[in-house]
Amino acid sequence: QSIQKLIESGKYDTGENFTVVLQPFLRHMEVPILDNEHPDVSYFAPDCFHLSRKFHMQMSRSLWNNMLQPVGKKSDFQDLTANISLSCPTQVGFGAKAKTILELRIQYQGVAWSIGGDKSLKIVTTLPNVLKKFNPRIYGFATGIGKWNSKFNVAVPGAMSHNVPKQARTLVQLMKNSSKINFKQDWKVITLFIGANDLCEYCMNKEAYSADNYVKHIEEALDILHQQVKVK
Repeated sequence: QSIQKLIESGKYDTGENFTVVLQPFLRHMEVPILDNEHPDVSYFAPDCFHLSRKFHMQMSRSLWNNMLQPVGKKSDFQDLTANISLSCPTQVGFGAKAKTILELRIQYQGVAWSIGGDKSLKIVTTLPNVLKKFNPRIYGFATGIGKWNSKFNVAVPGAMSHNVPKQARTLVQLMKNSSKINFKQDWKVITLFIGANDLCEYCMNKEAYSADNYVKHIEEALDILHQQVKVK
């Protein structure tokens, strides 16, 4: 609610060249239950914590549809069992394609729901692959495994909200230094998804990982992006 209040305050709506929109499709979600009354673990990596490629695909569809829904009328429910069709107009993919515990450390970033760009939409459902249907020349999506082809994917495994301002600065610098884009004139879609690791640490330090501190870190990162990446 605090994040929503921050966005609705109008702080980032100072012109037509920048905005921040909350996509609430994960606000309400239930893991599907199988006929044997056990959770359907096919949506998760072998550690039952990180997301599988199957889950990444569902999230990318829900994100795209959320983006096309008007503010105030966005769906806040993620039905993992639904056959989600695309409407017309942790981010590193940690363990997304893992079959064993040993493969969990591999970053399958090319299939990450919000930044992966492996192959095509027919084979890999991600937000960049959806956008490539409209503009094949978009740049910045990650491919493959590991960090060798990250491009503008600055997500870091194990990151928490206090790391996000640094990541925002890194992203800005990467875009400024890139010869592949016109930093001042090209439109940009930036996704920010953080908080799971904060929740894991909350019970160890309730003050450091409080909701107030979480919002403070997110606001600092959004301030950096607002000041630096507006189209001119």
